[in-house]
Amino acid sequence: MTPIENNLDLRPSSIIGRLQLRNPIYASTTNYGHFGNSCFSWEQIDDTLIKSLKQLLVKHMV
Repeated sequence: MTPIENNLDLRPSSIIGRLQLRNPIYASTTNYGHFGNSCFSWEQIDDTLIKSLKQLLVKHMV
């Protein structure tokens, strides 16, 4: 397994849960586009995840 696979749950059910894809909010994405709209879960920045990924990159770039 890669460091990413060891530290991120990439199973479809986990991705669906993390991004809250079962919520019926997606009709509004058809209006004026959806990029840069912070009300959507996929536009939220997970600072903890970013920090962990940066640490992994530094650790494995050596």
